[in-house]
Amino acid sequence: NSYVVNDSVVFMADLDLLFTCNITIVLGTWCSDSKREVPRFYKILDYLKFPENNLKMICIDRKKNTDGTEVQDLNIELVPTIIFFHGDQEIGRIIEAPAESLEADMVRILSQ
Repeated sequence: NSYVVNDSVVFMADLDLLFTCNITIVLGTWCSDSKREVPRFYKILDYLKFPENNLKMICIDRKKNTDGTEVQDLNIELVPTIIFFHGDQEIGRIIEAPAESLEADMVRILSQ
């Protein structure tokens, strides 16, 4: 993965808040957007040394279903969907592709 993390943007994030968040990534292995964005997002999390315990990945089929998880409660319409939670409260999501960049969208979510 040749993606280069934009550290001038990513370090604008509230890292104290980020490290207390839980992130759920819902993706489809069949989806070109998932194949592009999820490895890039992982690279950003690795770069920041985000705690793996705070990350959940859910793979869904083309009908947006999977066995044994709460995916129905997440209102997934497009994949990948990256959802940021602080406690039980959803604070934002990146859907299908970032509006600006993964780093900038993450900073925006953590700044709200």
